[in-house]
Amino acid sequence: MTIPCQQGKRSVLCLALLFLACPQAQAAPNKADGWAFAIYMQSIGAQMLARTCERADPGYMARFAPLHMAWSQQNAAQIARGEQVYFDNLQSAPAPRDESKIAKIEAARKALASPAPADSTPIAMTDQLRSMCADNLDTVRGR
Repeated sequence: MTIPCQQGKRSVLCLALLFLACPQAQAAPNKADGWAFAIYMQSIGAQMLARTCERADPGYMARFAPLHMAWSQQNAAQIARGEQVYFDNLQSAPAPRDESKIAKIEAARKALASPAPADSTPIAMTDQLRSMCADNLDTVRGR
């Protein structure tokens, strides 16, 4: 299965598709762990998309950061559990697994470990990106 992920622009969608396409992610032992993993991936995707949105809409991060902080605090237990599920499944998932999908998740995790994005070059705000950025804010608002 090929997932057409463009750097940053479709981060939330791509990470959701990665979840569905990764057998190790689906191997969560119960539904609660599966949901926790989905929330963890949503957190990563929202932050990656926010960095892209900032490139097209200076000031976006100033709006996003406090909302994401509140959302993350509200979902802290699920995010932490989802991260643990991810690492547990990496350790115990049977072969074969799609290393390219794992590499994309790891690249996003590495990028987010840095306080500044690797690329802050301004980009054009397209209608699609505007919609995704607005949806991203709505998600962390809890709408």
